[in-house]
Amino acid sequence: MLIAREKKSSNIAEYILYMWQIEDIIRSLDFSPEKVKAEIVDCFDQPAQVKNEIMQWYLSLMKMMSNEGILQSGHLVFLVHKVNELNDFHRLLLLSPKQKQYHEAYNIAKPNIEALAQRGSDVERNEMDICLTGLYGLLMLNLQQKNISIDTQNSLRTVSRLMALLADAYRKYENGEVDLEEI
Repeated sequence: MLIAREKKSSNIAEYILYMWQIEDIIRSLDFSPEKVKAEIVDCFDQPAQVKNEIMQWYLSLMKMMSNEGILQSGHLVFLVHKVNELNDFHRLLLLSPKQKQYHEAYNIAKPNIEALAQRGSDVERNEMDICLTGLYGLLMLNLQQKNISIDTQNSLRTVSRLMALLADAYRKYENGEVDLEEI
């Protein structure tokens, strides 16, 4: 909850990746409140009141996941909507003549995004879902300390750069630092 709150305001892409990881952690702990408390909540060096808020946050996520039928796989509806919103913002940046740096990063990343799309599922996905899924896969491989080829690292580095630019522009827009006309 504490990390999610910070990431949501500072970097929307990191927030989504973090929340996907939380979904997987909840699944790995079998949706058990006891395991969540022991494995996660009790590890926080926080006052009891904050630990209680964290536990309530996890319980609410578990309930949402159960209600939405994503016990084995899938993402919470609000995260799917956030990815779609991010994709809409991505398309807006691509339409803007003022976003030359973003256009350049996109043109460099585009072949890698297309390659990721071909490796993915048969489900129709937007570009930001493809990018985030690729970065999440890299995160999981790193956490598992698996070997990652240089080509894969280089490919995902271009996607990561694009996502960093997108997240920064999105943060500025969300914080009212720029409006749509300035984008």
